[in-house]
Amino acid sequence: MKARILVWLVALFCCHNVLFAQKEFVNASARLSGHPRILLQKGEEKALKKVIMKDAVWKDIHQSLVDEAGEIVKLPLNERIKTGRRLLSVSRENLRRIFILSYAYRMTGKNEFLKRAESEMLKAASFSDWNPSHFLDVGEMTMALAIGYDWLYPQLSVQTKKEIENAIVEKGLKPSFDERYNWFVNAVHNWSQVCHAGVTYGALAIWEKEPELSRTVINRAIDKISIPMGHYAPDGAYPEGIGYWDYGTSFNAMFLSAIEKAFGTDYGLSELPGFLKTGEYILHAVTPNLKNFAYSDNGGTAFLAPTMFWFYDKTKDASILYNQVQLYKKDGQKRIKKKSFGSGHVDLGRFCFIGESTETCSAIMEGTRG
Repeated sequence: MKARILVWLVALFCCHNVLFAQKEFVNASARLSGHPRILLQKGEEKALKKVIMKDAVWKDIHQSLVDEAGEIVKLPLNERIKTGRRLLSVSRENLRRIFILSYAYRMTGKNEFLKRAESEMLKAASFSDWNPSHFLDVGEMTMALAIGYDWLYPQLSVQTKKEIENAIVEKGLKPSFDERYNWFVNAVHNWSQVCHAGVTYGALAIWEKEPELSRTVINRAIDKISIPMGHYAPDGAYPEGIGYWDYGTSFNAMFLSAIEKAFGTDYGLSELPGFLKTGEYILHAVTPNLKNFAYSDNGGTAFLAPTMFWFYDKTKDASILYNQVQLYKKDGQKRIKKKSFGSGHVDLGRFCFIGESTETCSAIMEGTRG
């Protein structure tokens, strides 16, 4: 009996190694630039400010984000309050708040934005956990703290950094290897895109503190995110419809942007069949009167999809922005400034500068001419 148990344990150990064996894209010699290194890298504020000064659309988006940061400062700190089995609304609100506050500080230097972002991060770091049983919650919370930690790194105290680093590792990265929670790793839908993007941001943020863990997280994500990306083939259509296209694809694009800026390549992921054609899918899935073809789990009203500007930046196909131009002209101000917005507002700010070209947002007005 003992021998049989031993055989089973050996078999389990061998299978465990097979299950977690993964391709090595980022090797042990890889080095990252200093902070900030995610999305808006060190010193890129200068170029962004120049564009804001000369472009009305950029100025509009920028001022809306700064104004919203001022409103966030007035709110009570975000608490760990679950809705049913989910903490997702809290994670999503933290992502919204910390992104906007960090952006506002980097662009204005106003200390109130720095202090409030720090307080939000420390509060989230103190939570008992980030609800790994519903791992989307962990993915978005990890991304939230990663962006704030990275963008504000030079101004954060040693103790604050330590607390945030520990939270990212213990409540974000390590639970992603726990078999009770990590079914998302091989998921074929948006869970894979969101969760892999979230923990990758965490790994990029705390790379120097946990280099091997970070490398393992990133290599796994590069390998596994190709699974849901396979569904864009052959022509860019997304099986979950426009609503979940916006969710999954936005995090997918953020993932690609982050690793490309960090390592100088996206390891061929953006070239997977159909992926760079998915902007055409969204263009044709919206009717001339700005209604969605509402199949799958979708509403009928078209919405501003900032991810489209990342695809424009990659393809230089201005035609895919046609509906985005109409949507922005129709009610862009209302969508930007209303206080009850969801993650789309955050997207509007973040996706307008994750591309390599600072001319991307100008394409809102210029892209469909000719």
